[in-house]
Amino acid sequence: ANEEIADEFGKNRANQIQQKMVAKRKSVSDLEVDGALSDMFDGLGIAHNKVDHPLFRRGVQKLRNAHPDYKLPHRTSLGGSILEHQYQCDVDDRTRHLQHKLIKKFGKALLTDGATIQKTPLLNTILMCPVWRDALFLSCEDCTDHLA
Repeated sequence: ANEEIADEFGKNRANQIQQKMVAKRKSVSDLEVDGALSDMFDGLGIAHNKVDHPLFRRGVQKLRNAHPDYKLPHRTSLGGSILEHQYQCDVDDRTRHLQHKLIKKFGKALLTDGATIQKTPLLNTILMCPVWRDALFLSCEDCTDHLA
């Protein structure tokens, strides 16, 4: 019942948007997708600039290429087996990068900005490597026991 209400709401919203955007010549189905994305971003508090993020773009492209019967994963598998698989792929990828013949140096940097979360002093451990465009966050340690 909730899905029917959401679908009807989406169609009504798309029709309203279409009437306002006649000059842009978007189809009703395109407007429905735009409306659903807008509702998702706004309803979940996702910043609108995330639509330009490469990960979001890649996900949308993969959805476009998925077979028509594709079903979204359940939240337990998304946060469980799928997450574990993605993590292992990332670890394997990083290990492969560190074994590259041109990599002779890599190291850790311990950084802190004096910031706290709920009055807890933290020390962040970050791994940097020349073949990565970003630093890798390894851990965040509670330093309460080391305060003077």
